[in-house]
Amino acid sequence: MMRIAVAIDAARASARAMRTAVDEARAHGGGIDVIYVYREAAPVAAFPSFPEKGRDRRDPSASERQARAALDDWLDGLELDVGDVEVNRVVLTGANPARTLIERSSQYDLMCVGSRRTGVFRDLRPSVVSELVARRAHCSVLISRGPQA
Repeated sequence: MMRIAVAIDAARASARAMRTAVDEARAHGGGIDVIYVYREAAPVAAFPSFPEKGRDRRDPSASERQARAALDDWLDGLELDVGDVEVNRVVLTGANPARTLIERSSQYDLMCVGSRRTGVFRDLRPSVVSELVARRAHCSVLISRGPQA
């Protein structure tokens, strides 16, 4: 069974990548891990404060809950019939999404990513994250391009 990952950032290019991943899973048999990488929010304070007072404390699970909710909302709003394809939701934390995806790529046979370049040269070169993942991943990478999803 083929293991497929689709990296999303809730952009239209991610919707194309998700549709492509579903097509690949149907064609080759397998499940999909939808991966959303988020950066944990740093505490914001105008002045230094004492941690024991609680002003600089942050709930480490709050950022993850927000990321999970964002992923759930995005997938629910996608209006994509996945049929009998197993779809797992994976939320990861990382300061650098490309690096996080590259490290995780060894667990998959295929990683689908979108390219959201805009402008005159959008079809000539993928986005930065897509390009880094394609160059350094430990599995095959499919960059999904085409009309907006």
